[in-house]
Amino acid sequence: MRPAYLRTMQKTGDRLLFSASDLVGFLECEHLTTLDLLNLESPLPAAPEDEQLELIQQKGLDHERAYLNGCAQAAGTSSTSAMRATG
Repeated sequence: MRPAYLRTMQKTGDRLLFSASDLVGFLECEHLTTLDLLNLESPLPAAPEDEQLELIQQKGLDHERAYLNGCAQAAGTSSTSAMRATG
């Protein structure tokens, strides 16, 4: 399931409002949309804090940052300008 800051699906009365991110999510994984709809009706409890998962997430972010820096160096630019360009 997507983190809370990425969930944009909303329900007002009987109407559902979908964002562009929701539509892309549906195209990538219909099951994600099913889970989002279920969570919209009856929110699921948040997962407990887990130090190991936080460590894995941080290692993944560090790896992505290093990869982006390597691509930027190969292109002769900075990773900051590459991030702005992809945005």
